[in-house]
Amino acid sequence: MVTALLLCACGGHAGSSGQAPCSMSQARPFPALQIPSIYSDPSARTAYAAEHYWDSFLSGPDTFPDDSVLVNGVARDEIEEHFATFVTLVEDIDIQSARRAMDSFFRKVEAFQKRDTLSGVFDLFASLAEKYLYDPNSPYRSEDLYRPYVEGLSRSEMTPSEMVPAYTHDAGMGALNAIGAKAADFVFRDISGRNHSLYGIKADHTLLFFSNPGCEACKSIIETLRGNEEVTRMVASGRLAVVNV
Repeated sequence: MVTALLLCACGGHAGSSGQAPCSMSQARPFPALQIPSIYSDPSARTAYAAEHYWDSFLSGPDTFPDDSVLVNGVARDEIEEHFATFVTLVEDIDIQSARRAMDSFFRKVEAFQKRDTLSGVFDLFASLAEKYLYDPNSPYRSEDLYRPYVEGLSRSEMTPSEMVPAYTHDAGMGALNAIGAKAADFVFRDISGRNHSLYGIKADHTLLFFSNPGCEACKSIIETLRGNEEVTRMVASGRLAVVNV
């Protein structure tokens, strides 16, 4: 009885049916994506899935309950699991298509929030996008994928005004050294105290990576590079320069 009372005390708003939201007993499954059979090539299926993954969840004619555990009728934990799946799909397509998919996803979230202003989808996906794509500790971290979403957040009328400066800053940071763009030049000092610049390096190719003193993963990368015969040959011939900052 106590459990039932707690469940029915959840806050939220009614969906289009007019029924008051209340508990996980009202949760609906995440609407599965149906890929048309004409998309038989695996890469084409992945691209379609990345573009349309959220259509049934965000573009349907009905709205569903929102409360402390449900967003548009689906459990928050389940939505997060699907967000992680969505990110892996986006990572598997070319970067330009991936950026378009993220921009399209944001616009669908924004449009849903405008239709159902009491929904929690806008805040939830803003949080998930930052957690998965911008948090330094996330294995999915990608400023190139986060940038289209945070640019949308920085411009949207649905974004709280106090958050706009932060999102605008993050969007600007994400624009630096984007994939496909020319890297910004910078000056660094070697262990002998001599100054160098990235564009002052004379080699056909430059491998640049950043590390922290005492970082075990960084040490492993350095040892792997030192033990790679092809890397050693290319460095010796002057075709490759390895810069660790």
